[in-house]
Amino acid sequence: FGGYRDGPKGRDTTPRLAELAARGTSFAFAQAPSAGTMASVPAILTSKFFHSGIPLGPERKGKAPKVMPEALLLGELMKSSGYATGAITTHPYFNDWGLDQGIDSFDNSIGKTDDPRRVAAHLVTDSALAWIAKQRKKWFLWAHYIDPHGRYVPHSDGPAWGDTEEDLYD
Repeated sequence: FGGYRDGPKGRDTTPRLAELAARGTSFAFAQAPSAGTMASVPAILTSKFFHSGIPLGPERKGKAPKVMPEALLLGELMKSSGYATGAITTHPYFNDWGLDQGIDSFDNSIGKTDDPRRVAAHLVTDSALAWIAKQRKKWFLWAHYIDPHGRYVPHSDGPAWGDTEEDLYD
């Protein structure tokens, strides 16, 4: 499932995802609203395409354009339906992007500053589990993992296949 176990390098890069897919539903085709975080995350949270429907503020040097309050976000819909809402994010984009609308607990402490070589998946997971454990009613949690993004770094608990960008990605 998504790995290269049968390829020339024989790397089984997604054994846990393969186990999950075997127990659930796996789609052979899916589309993303954009290739990049700056456009895809607001599109996912508003169910609108980035350049044709999301109310955005002016361009900001070095930052994503802010999503304006008149945008209706998934967190707001979930909150209005009686859910406790949370977000754990991992990138400076989220510091002042406007995506916290409707979120009771918005935590970007992991991504407060830029560190492209940050290994943070364990921090996100630990924070998510702690947040979930505190919930006493139905809940919605958005957990953003930075680790699958570019400038890949080795993880101490993962295989070491080499130092090239492709090796580190795998």
